Amino acid sequence: MEGLLRSLSEERDGSADALRVVNYFDKLLQFRAGIDELVRSTAMLIGTEAGYNGPGGGCGFNSLGRMRPQDPPDEAVSSLLSGSDAESGLVWVVPKPNDAEMAQLILERMALAAGTILVRQAEASRLGDGEPLRLLIEALPSISELREEALRRLGFRSDWRVRVVVARGSRSELSEPRAWREWFGPENRCTAPVLIGNAHVVMVHNGDRLPGSPMDGADLVAVGATASALAPRESYLAALRTLRLCSSTLGPRMLFYDALGSLRRIAEIEPPAARGTELVQKMDVLLRSAAGLGEILALDSYCRHSNVRAAATELSLHHSSLAHRLKNVGAKLGIDVFDAAQRNDAWLALQLLRVAGSETDEA
Repeated sequence: MEGLLRSLSEERDGSADALRVVNYFDKLLQFRAGIDELVRSTAMLIGTEAGYNGPGGGCGFNSLGRMRPQDPPDEAVSSLLSGSDAESGLVWVVPKPNDAEMAQLILERMALAAGTILVRQAEASRLGDGEPLRLLIEALPSISELREEALRRLGFRSDWRVRVVVARGSRSELSEPRAWREWFGPENRCTAPVLIGNAHVVMVHNGDRLPGSPMDGADLVAVGATASALAPRESYLAALRTLRLCSSTLGPRMLFYDALGSLRRIAEIEPPAARGTELVQKMDVLLRSAAGLGEILALDSYCRHSNVRAAATELSLHHSSLAHRLKNVGAKLGIDVFDAAQRNDAWLALQLLRVAGSETDEA
């Protein structure tokens, strides 16, 4: 790109400049750039600012390739996107002084490239039952040709790093590609969802900056480890294990595998084995009543904070009321929750309680 920038600044042959710009954007499409890559590259090419704004969100970058707000400044020039397969959107650039003609050319090529990218994403989302993604997750490692073809159909490159996201819930939004695209945002390329067992599964590129709460319609969401796009099964398995530590009753409803730390070992325990602990069984009995659920939630908050006042603030309780509730639940479980060692045992039992209550995996 630096070579192209020098050529555009040193030579003033308009036709040669135009050809270089056309070739530049053609290369971006050839290497299957996403919207975020397109906008960043455009901003660095023109040497000012560029952005994209669409129904599901947008992105903006400055001349150094750093993110900026997606809304165009007053001095920007823009172009609307439209097409039968792509959702409408807006691309914009800030022209340099005395270089409006070149800015218009770059804007036109950027708009064409953005339209092509959105069409590709729409086509990838209309792959019906998600067989390409299912093949990538379930196929034997030796079937490399099938994996490469599946990636091609999904619009993913074989050298990309990806994450697999697994969600459970009963609402129809989980089956809608558009809902997933809007949740991920335009900076993250995602596949259409596929139902594997009792979970909806999606593969995402650039999945390091995801929303911190579940999408609409999802009860629980887990994000797997990073993996090669050619071999995402390990990320899928990591997401399934992470989902065991999510709980719609106890929380959290969304977790990242990378954030589990030592809890990864607990997540590897199968649900039947987690139910075999006496303390877990006592907690499970308490969960069956409204009063018992409140006591377990109080214990969970206290174990996480190791501080009565902090836990009381989280639960919107007076600290003396929480202390009384903790004494009650401790007596029912046969432990002293204010003893550090026993409180640690209770914290581990609460994690096993989540695992014990999780649904059967479809690995």
